[in-house]
Amino acid sequence: MEYKLYKGYILGPGYQNPAYDVYEVDIFRCRDDAISGNTFHTSESEWEAQQWIDREQEQEYGSAHQWEVDELNKATVIEPKYPDHIMDKVRQSLGLEPGDTSKDAEINAMSRDAVFDHCLNWEGLINYGNQMRDWIQDIYGVNVSTFGV
Repeated sequence: MEYKLYKGYILGPGYQNPAYDVYEVDIFRCRDDAISGNTFHTSESEWEAQQWIDREQEQEYGSAHQWEVDELNKATVIEPKYPDHIMDKVRQSLGLEPGDTSKDAEINAMSRDAVFDHCLNWEGLINYGNQMRDWIQDIYGVNVSTFGV
């Protein structure tokens, strides 16, 4: 038996049901630790079952394409480059809520100097990034700007 995945649904192998003289495709959907199932009756093949799934998603999401975008967004997990407390400060400096990960890819792409500047600005040390880096070099002899991106 061959099962196929189609847009978050599992399509069972189609079969001819002689009792009802129809072609049937079992459709299963997993959501929030629950499985629901339907048997789709069609005159032809699983293609009609796929069309039914598209219509279901258009009703639920507004368009079948929006489902794909939502699923891609769920699957795209950006691992932060910095600890949570640093990410939260940078997010807030950018006008986001602390847990809003929508710009994490952008934050991860920032230079360390830019991340440091955002943290300082959020803490009220506006435009002190260069001065702080200079003090660290003068006091500790460490040029933190040479640590890379």
